[in-house]
Amino acid sequence: MAAILRSLGAAVVMLLVVASTVSAGGPERYSGQETIDGWVFAECDGFDIVADGWFEIDEAVYTNHDGTLRIIQRFSWHYTLSRTDRETVVGTGGGTSVLLAALDGTNSGTYVGVRTTERYVDGSVVAEIGRVVFDTDGNAVFIAGPHPFETSGVDRCEHVAP
Repeated sequence: MAAILRSLGAAVVMLLVVASTVSAGGPERYSGQETIDGWVFAECDGFDIVADGWFEIDEAVYTNHDGTLRIIQRFSWHYTLSRTDRETVVGTGGGTSVLLAALDGTNSGTYVGVRTTERYVDGSVVAEIGRVVFDTDGNAVFIAGPHPFETSGVDRCEHVAP
């Protein structure tokens, strides 16, 4: 999940630059889909676990009463996880989230309704749900709900060991 949020964060920054040029009024809307191709989710002993799939963004930029801009972004994603040494699928994952943020050029914002599930071939399932709030530097300053990838350091490698 951290990798997805960081990757989506990069997409958000890019979209914030574009959206910050939007004139008052609105809402302005944008939708798009991007591919996830070989994103490294875990570095294991002798191999990596990589993800391939897609994510979609649906975004609306609103003008507040005071003239500031606010963004609402809805993300959804789906991916397969593979071992690089065997090129075999070892799991699947997917999820949804909503980002609420001011368009002020920072990385601050709140991810609400974060839901990610990964299912592995060994039968294990890891689910992450809840809310994450980021400060202006993009650091998580508040986390609610179970976030095993962030808080307990889920080791994807142990789910796909030989």
